[in-house]
Amino acid sequence: MKPYRAIPIGKKEFVYGWYQRTDPSTPDKVKHYIIDCCGVTGTALALAHTISDFPGYHEVIPETVGQQLSFDAQNGDKIYEGDIAEHSCGTLYIIEQTKVGWNPFDEHCVKPHRIMRIIGTIHTTPELMEGK
Repeated sequence: MKPYRAIPIGKKEFVYGWYQRTDPSTPDKVKHYIIDCCGVTGTALALAHTISDFPGYHEVIPETVGQQLSFDAQNGDKIYEGDIAEHSCGTLYIIEQTKVGWNPFDEHCVKPHRIMRIIGTIHTTPELMEGK
C-alpha cells in the first residue's frame, strides 16, 4: 500500500503516513487522520482500537488527503494526488483520481514517464493553475 499525505488542521505543511477515518456511518462526526508510517503496518492499523493507539497521529483537513502514485517523476519526485505536475511538453496537470484511473493519464493519454517534475499542489500553490 502506498502512503498518503494531508495537511493537519491548523497547520500549513503536509504530514505523511497511513490514512484513517472514523466511522463513516455518522457523516457529521467523521474525522480524518494521517498516522506516521514509522513502524506501523496496514495490519497494525486495522487491529488498532482507536486512533490514539498510535503515538504519531494527526487530524487532517479531508480535502487535502492524497495517496502516493506507484511511479515517480523523471527527477525522482514522489507524485501524490493533488500535485501539480509539469509534463515534458511544458503543460501543467493536476493529478486526480477518477473512476478509471489517475487523471491526466486516462483522459489525456499522458505517459507517466513523461512527468518531468512536481511544481506544487492544489492545496499549497493553487495560483500555479490560474488561467490554465
